[in-house]
Amino acid sequence: MRKLQIEDAEIMRIAIQQEIGRSEESRYDHRLHGLLLVTAGQSCREVADLFGGRRDHGATVGAPLRRWGS
Repeated sequence: MRKLQIEDAEIMRIAIQQEIGRSEESRYDHRLHGLLLVTAGQSCREVADLFGGRRDHGATVGAPLRRWGS
């Protein structure tokens, strides 16, 4: 299978981040997506990197896990 090529990837990334930030529900869904990645074996730092965050945002990704008692 060929790798998907996205034209104007930076513009697409910004548009997706804006969509995530548009409502509390979108932000909640985004946090759930991050938790799914962690439960699949990714570290909080790796998820933060995938989501375009800085390496020190791993603690932010892990916050919902701590809140939900994991």
